Amino acid sequence: MDQSGCDTVAPAKCEIAFAEVRTTSRDEFAGSPNAGGANIVTEEGGEYFIANSRTGRLAVVALAGIFDINNETLRLRQMGVRREVFPQFGVDLIDHDIELTIALDSEVDLSLPDAPMRFDGLNVGKLPTITRVLPFIQFGGEGAFVYTQAVEGKRNHALIEMPDLPGEMLTFIAGAYTTDGRNLFTQAGTVSVSEGNVRVTGSNTFDWGATDQNGRLIALGQVFVTDRPDGSRFASVIEGIINDPIAGIILQLQQAPDFSSTNASYHIGNPGPPSSEVIQDGIGDLRSGVTIQPVLGLPELLSPEEDGVLVDRTLRWKAAPGQQPTIHDMFVYDPFNLATVWQLYVDGSRTKVIMPRVPAYEDFIDALPLDQRVCLTTLDAPDPIAQYCQLYGVPGTPLGPEDYLAPPEMVVGAMIWDHTAVFVPALDTNSWSLLQIGLRGRRAWTSDVHAFVHGLD
Repeated sequence: MDQSGCDTVAPAKCEIAFAEVRTTSRDEFAGSPNAGGANIVTEEGGEYFIANSRTGRLAVVALAGIFDINNETLRLRQMGVRREVFPQFGVDLIDHDIELTIALDSEVDLSLPDAPMRFDGLNVGKLPTITRVLPFIQFGGEGAFVYTQAVEGKRNHALIEMPDLPGEMLTFIAGAYTTDGRNLFTQAGTVSVSEGNVRVTGSNTFDWGATDQNGRLIALGQVFVTDRPDGSRFASVIEGIINDPIAGIILQLQQAPDFSSTNASYHIGNPGPPSSEVIQDGIGDLRSGVTIQPVLGLPELLSPEEDGVLVDRTLRWKAAPGQQPTIHDMFVYDPFNLATVWQLYVDGSRTKVIMPRVPAYEDFIDALPLDQRVCLTTLDAPDPIAQYCQLYGVPGTPLGPEDYLAPPEMVVGAMIWDHTAVFVPALDTNSWSLLQIGLRGRRAWTSDVHAFVHGLD
């Protein structure tokens, strides 16, 4: 460890041993509570304390490396795992030592060849700008664990500081995401970056220090995006924000740039829709790399146009080339009062859907079979129909027609169309459940959000 700069300040180094101890989550989508307590250890043999954990069977994982106090950077070197731990409410678990026996010196190359992306200034906010990979280590019944991610402005990735594991122990959630448009946080001012330096300085970048209502820095955890001098895109997660008395507010990135530039344009955004994501398990030896597929193309909006008026109560889109979705899961809703919230399931081969009209009561009654219509409109229905009227409803009773309320019509005004196209291999579209098309059942999916106006039709 380099401690030559411990009596000075950055960029001189002051390195110490560092370890963070966390627990596994139930699965890739469940998340884990904040460990709290004292889960950071800065010396070999030091004690840790986790104040918050889910109950049940899990594993406790320690990530160890070298932390530079002056520059606030961490290089991970080892991992240790304590398996078969069973936390319970109100029970303290003690003497759960962890040995750091797993080296974090492997690299896994990944590629998303089909990821829909844009590399120019056109279609801002309409096509993804970055790709991201989250590698989850699978511990069977003890849950899943993720500690790193890779973000790039291209379709290829290199996951570093990884354990040497068989592919069957890893699950990748990867995809292409949009960081501008609706997901933009700021692009004010210009930036200067230096090759090999994770710190980024800016000019007129006052938004970098903005906080939310809880005092948390908004830019923290979002993605910094800029162009290299050769025109290719660079992207990295913002891991820290430093308020330097001389240089002002400085961003600290997860990944050091491989170039230098000054007074460059940039943007900071939160990865979101339009997006296309895949969940894929690893297989065998990963040293030859991993190809993530199929990455679905994004359906192209046709009608209504963005912020346009709904025509003929019809939502239209153009199917993307490549692998087609199995099913479309859509929400159409009033974003202000939620007076209208409709969910529609549409066959994956379809490219339009007509928003249904709510029938008037008279139309509803006229469309019923004769026996139901007689029960709902007549006090003394003749036999043999009368014996079924308690099921269908009788005027003046709790099941009478006056208690039948038609669903509310789609409100007039601004509406949101949330469109998710889902690919589930071998799904029987005649017999399926929400579990099969939900996050834990699907293989790939796209997400997009559009705004339109529903007028008088």
